[in-house]
Amino acid sequence: MSIALVVLISFVFNNLNYFRVGTSYNIGKVASAGVFFLLFFVSLLIIDMKLSWFFVSIGVFFIFWRSLLESDFKFKRKKAVFSLSLLLLFLALFFIPHFFGPNFSDVKLSYESSWNIAEKTLTHDVKQFFVGSGLGTYSYQFALYKDKALNAINHSIVFDQGAIPLLTFFTTVGFLGALLFLFAIFFFFYQGFKYFLDFKRERGDHTVNVRDVLFPVVFCLSLLMFFYKIDVVSLMLFFFALGLWDGQQKGEERMIELSNYSKMMAKISFSLAIIILGFVIFNYLNYYRAEYYYQKSVDNFQAGGALSESLVNMEKASSIWKSSDYQIGLSQLYLIKASDDFKQKWTTTDKKAEQKASVRENGSKAEEKAKVATNMDSNNFQAWQNLGLVYENTNLLLEDRTSEAIAAYNIAETLAPQNYDIYVSKGRVYEKMKDKASALKEYAKAFQLNPLDSDLEAKMKALR
Repeated sequence: MSIALVVLISFVFNNLNYFRVGTSYNIGKVASAGVFFLLFFVSLLIIDMKLSWFFVSIGVFFIFWRSLLESDFKFKRKKAVFSLSLLLLFLALFFIPHFFGPNFSDVKLSYESSWNIAEKTLTHDVKQFFVGSGLGTYSYQFALYKDKALNAINHSIVFDQGAIPLLTFFTTVGFLGALLFLFAIFFFFYQGFKYFLDFKRERGDHTVNVRDVLFPVVFCLSLLMFFYKIDVVSLMLFFFALGLWDGQQKGEERMIELSNYSKMMAKISFSLAIIILGFVIFNYLNYYRAEYYYQKSVDNFQAGGALSESLVNMEKASSIWKSSDYQIGLSQLYLIKASDDFKQKWTTTDKKAEQKASVRENGSKAEEKAKVATNMDSNNFQAWQNLGLVYENTNLLLEDRTSEAIAAYNIAETLAPQNYDIYVSKGRVYEKMKDKASALKEYAKAFQLNPLDSDLEAKMKALR
């Protein structure tokens, strides 16, 4: 929406002749532009993302800049006043508090925590300093070095990127990768601003120039790298716009003189882009379906619905999309089902035999799904923590699995040493084993990470 609004404003400013019929304006065309402006404006107002107004302000600033360089002073003054008014309006919307849109209360990773994770990752050894920990490994680094204060907010939360992409790049691709990325960004800034400063004042016409629109668009997208988290779609949009801008830099005449080879390569690239886009959309739809069934399963369980319905929906989610989270969910649901069966009071011998068989079957399924989760993502501490929980609970349902539970919790501790809940789980197992000294030791580690847990403090006092 922000890009569309910037493009619309730039088009209007560079194509005022399009809206004229002789000396007067075409009411229909002016009204159409006004309707689109209101559509984009109201949509951004309802969405209520403050960064979007900053994005539009930057774009309008470039339009204001270009209007000052026009040759016709009278024409320039009108455009400059109007563009400056828009700039002030959008900046005001960026700075003032908003009263529209949803009130999101998601826990966000701070810049300080992100920098701390990047610093500890890079200083781990020489290799990680230069080339990082590897792509897609941020969640693992977060679990290793997260701020212990997050335990008091949500001990199970995991972030897969830093507060801004730049810090994520530092962590995953190292100092050299981040340096190359910054060089590419600032080279683009240099070329773009150089073009704006070399603007020829003698251009008397007001026809649209794609570079006038693309540079503010790409510039705003590149600023996201320093101020806000972005996803793959935003990154693809950034490089697509950057490619268009680079092509326009070569000039329209050069574009017409493209050789047949270049045209063929362009067609192949376009076809590949369509195929990749189709693949991305297909995967996204599958992921969306899986998330739908996953959320349906969770909502049904929390509302006290039938456990069988939650299991069916979780099975659908895991069959559509391969995710360790879905396997963990399945494992926990099967464990709950085994526990419910175990609590049933049957009187006849046949019913007791059926009860034992059901407990064993669901307990085994809980263990199986938990192991699948650890195999799918061996660096996911939550998968190992869940496996430990399954072993801990099947002590009562099936057989003694205490040693396996401690082993799984130890792996989870290695992957997430700052997660206090793991130490609580280990302490609980030791306490059941009547090993009070080991239980107190683990509880003390947990309390050091989360001193606000009054229940844990009371438990430690009771044990002492």
